[in-house]
Amino acid sequence: MANYYRHANRVHARRYAMQALYEHQMTGRSLSEVQQDYRHDSEACEKMDTAYFDRLLNGVQERRGVIVSSLEGLLNYSFDKVDPVEQAVMLYAAYELLYIPEIAAPVVVAEAVKMNKRYGSEEGYRLVNGVLDRLAK
Repeated sequence: MANYYRHANRVHARRYAMQALYEHQMTGRSLSEVQQDYRHDSEACEKMDTAYFDRLLNGVQERRGVIVSSLEGLLNYSFDKVDPVEQAVMLYAAYELLYIPEIAAPVVVAEAVKMNKRYGSEEGYRLVNGVLDRLAK
Protein backbone atom coordinates (compact mmCIF):
# COMPACT_ATOMS: atom_id res chain seq x y z
CA MET A 1 0.00 0.00 0.00
CA ALA A 2 2.88 2.37 0.77
CA ASN A 3 4.18 2.01 -2.80
CA TYR A 4 0.77 3.04 -4.16
CA TYR A 5 0.79 6.26 -2.13
CA ARG A 6 4.39 6.97 -3.08
CA HIS A 7 3.49 6.49 -6.75
CA ALA A 8 0.40 8.70 -6.44
CA ASN A 9 2.41 11.41 -4.67
CA ARG A 10 5.00 11.33 -7.45
CA VAL A 11 2.30 11.57 -10.10
CA HIS A 12 1.05 14.72 -8.38
CA ALA A 13 4.62 16.03 -8.11
CA ARG A 14 5.02 15.56 -11.87
CA ARG A 15 1.71 17.30 -12.55
CA TYR A 16 2.59 20.29 -10.39
CA ALA A 17 6.09 20.41 -11.89
CA MET A 18 4.56 20.49 -15.38
CA GLN A 19 2.19 23.26 -14.33
CA ALA A 20 5.01 25.25 -12.72
CA LEU A 21 7.17 24.93 -15.83
CA TYR A 22 4.24 25.99 -18.01
CA GLU A 23 3.49 28.97 -15.76
CA HIS A 24 7.16 29.98 -15.82
CA GLN A 25 7.18 29.87 -19.63
CA MET A 26 3.93 31.76 -20.06
CA THR A 27 4.40 34.48 -17.45
CA GLY A 28 8.16 35.00 -17.52
CA ARG A 29 8.31 34.76 -13.73
CA SER A 30 11.39 33.03 -12.40
CA LEU A 31 11.03 29.29 -11.92
CA SER A 32 12.17 29.66 -8.31
CA GLU A 33 9.38 32.14 -7.64
CA VAL A 34 6.74 29.90 -9.23
CA GLN A 35 8.14 26.92 -7.32
CA GLN A 36 7.75 28.78 -4.03
CA ASP A 37 4.12 29.56 -4.86
CA TYR A 38 3.41 25.85 -5.23
CA ARG A 39 5.34 25.06 -2.04
CA HIS A 40 3.09 27.50 -0.15
CA ASP A 41 -0.10 25.96 -1.59
CA SER A 42 -1.31 23.64 1.17
CA GLU A 43 -3.55 21.61 -1.17
CA ALA A 44 -0.69 20.96 -3.58
CA CYS A 45 1.70 20.06 -0.76
CA GLU A 46 -0.78 17.61 0.74
CA LYS A 47 -1.07 15.69 -2.52
CA MET A 48 2.47 15.66 -3.84
CA ASP A 49 5.87 14.37 -2.90
CA THR A 50 7.34 17.83 -2.30
CA ALA A 51 10.94 16.59 -2.30
CA TYR A 52 10.41 15.02 -5.72
CA PHE A 53 8.68 18.18 -7.00
CA ASP A 54 11.69 20.22 -5.88
CA ARG A 55 14.10 17.68 -7.38
CA LEU A 56 12.36 17.91 -10.77
CA LEU A 57 12.20 21.70 -10.90
CA ASN A 58 15.68 22.29 -9.50
CA GLY A 59 17.08 19.68 -11.87
CA VAL A 60 15.39 21.18 -14.92
CA GLN A 61 16.55 24.64 -13.92
CA GLU A 62 20.17 23.52 -13.42
CA ARG A 63 20.38 21.37 -16.56
CA ARG A 64 17.93 23.06 -18.92
CA GLY A 65 20.56 23.73 -21.58
CA VAL A 66 21.65 20.08 -21.78
CA ILE A 67 18.04 18.87 -21.68
CA VAL A 68 16.89 21.23 -24.44
CA SER A 69 19.91 20.33 -26.61
CA SER A 70 19.13 16.63 -26.18
CA LEU A 71 15.49 17.18 -27.11
CA GLU A 72 16.31 19.41 -30.10
CA GLY A 73 18.62 16.73 -31.43
CA LEU A 74 15.61 14.43 -31.59
CA LEU A 75 13.17 17.07 -32.86
CA ASN A 76 15.29 18.41 -35.72
CA TYR A 77 13.90 21.90 -35.02
CA SER A 78 13.98 24.47 -32.27
CA PHE A 79 12.43 23.46 -28.96
CA ASP A 80 10.82 26.92 -28.85
CA LYS A 81 8.49 25.86 -31.68
CA VAL A 82 6.95 23.11 -29.53
CA ASP A 83 3.62 23.81 -27.81
CA PRO A 84 4.22 25.14 -24.27
CA VAL A 85 2.43 22.24 -22.56
CA GLU A 86 4.45 19.68 -24.53
CA GLN A 87 7.60 21.66 -23.66
CA ALA A 88 6.81 21.51 -19.95
CA VAL A 89 6.05 17.78 -20.07
CA MET A 90 9.18 16.97 -22.07
CA LEU A 91 11.41 19.07 -19.80
CA TYR A 92 10.51 17.30 -16.56
CA ALA A 93 10.32 13.86 -18.21
CA ALA A 94 13.65 14.30 -20.00
CA TYR A 95 15.21 15.28 -16.70
CA GLU A 96 13.87 12.05 -15.18
CA LEU A 97 15.19 9.97 -18.08
CA LEU A 98 18.63 11.56 -18.08
CA TYR A 99 19.27 12.09 -14.38
CA ILE A 100 17.04 9.81 -12.28
CA PRO A 101 18.00 6.26 -13.29
CA GLU A 102 16.05 4.64 -10.46
CA ILE A 103 12.80 5.50 -12.27
CA ALA A 104 12.28 3.03 -15.14
CA ALA A 105 12.19 4.69 -18.55
CA PRO A 106 8.87 3.05 -19.59
CA VAL A 107 7.27 4.51 -16.45
CA VAL A 108 8.57 8.01 -17.21
CA VAL A 109 7.39 7.87 -20.82
CA ALA A 110 3.97 6.44 -19.93
CA GLU A 111 3.38 9.06 -17.22
CA ALA A 112 4.44 11.88 -19.56
CA VAL A 113 2.16 10.66 -22.34
CA LYS A 114 -0.74 10.37 -19.91
CA MET A 115 -0.04 13.86 -18.58
CA ASN A 116 0.11 15.29 -22.09
CA LYS A 117 -3.12 13.59 -23.14
CA ARG A 118 -4.83 15.29 -20.21
CA TYR A 119 -3.34 18.78 -20.50
CA GLY A 120 -1.72 19.10 -23.93
CA SER A 121 -2.88 19.56 -27.48
CA GLU A 122 -5.03 16.87 -29.04
CA GLU A 123 -2.22 15.08 -30.86
CA GLY A 124 0.70 16.41 -28.80
CA TYR A 125 1.07 13.16 -26.91
CA ARG A 126 2.39 11.55 -30.08
CA LEU A 127 5.30 13.99 -30.22
CA VAL A 128 5.97 13.54 -26.51
CA ASN A 129 5.90 9.76 -26.83
CA GLY A 130 8.17 9.66 -29.87
CA VAL A 131 10.77 12.07 -28.55
CA LEU A 132 10.95 10.63 -25.04
CA ASP A 133 11.00 7.06 -26.31
CA ARG A 134 14.03 7.88 -28.48
CA LEU A 135 15.69 9.77 -25.63
CA ALA A 136 15.26 6.74 -23.37
CA LYS A 137 17.20 4.49 -25.78
